[in-house]
Amino acid sequence: LSQGQYPFPSKAIIGNTKKIDSHRMSYTDVRNAKDKQQANEVSYRIFPNGTFSDLNKTVFGDINTLWDKVPNFVGGWDMVKKSYCAGSAVSGIGNMAMAKDIDSAKYREEDGSIIFPSYTQADFLFVPTKYSDEFAEAARLHLKHEVWLECALPQIVDMIRQQTNALPVHVVKLCTTFHPVRGKEFMASRKCRNKGSIGVVHPLKLGKVGYDAFERVMDSFQFGLR
Repeated sequence: LSQGQYPFPSKAIIGNTKKIDSHRMSYTDVRNAKDKQQANEVSYRIFPNGTFSDLNKTVFGDINTLWDKVPNFVGGWDMVKKSYCAGSAVSGIGNMAMAKDIDSAKYREEDGSIIFPSYTQADFLFVPTKYSDEFAEAARLHLKHEVWLECALPQIVDMIRQQTNALPVHVVKLCTTFHPVRGKEFMASRKCRNKGSIGVVHPLKLGKVGYDAFERVMDSFQFGLR
């Protein structure tokens, strides 16, 4: 529907994010980030023996050690400590289990660690078909270890980047809210009148708003009547 319009056509992977501080490095290659301090705050490493460290390899332990000792670690997003995100030896799932898996060997750094970059808003991701094989392989690895979507998508994109030298991710603006208008026609038609271009509106579900409202919103965005 959007071919030829913002943000298409695109040869790059397209992700979305909210304009909040903890998402400033969404889909960024933290290895080459200009802001080294923030890169260290939002990402971490896991070694094949299950040891965690910060990106700079100055703090070692488990995910709770990083939480306690790395200033402003992941912007205080405590979901990172859950079994379905960073994981633990007890849970047997999550990023820790994936880092120990021999199937993840191709994604390891020279020191043997796997870098886990900044979490992000993970409602949508556009992947050009030329990256589909690498996407599927990385996604299956995360599915195998039951990694939650917000933790998995940035890592999947990073794995694709490692293997293909993909173009930098095109990050577009997400319009959403957690207020009572969430998911209603009013949210999409009124609140999402943001300045500048909007890449993604979420959520707007057909089963909730009905065909007529859904059609009105789709038409207004297609023709720029915001």
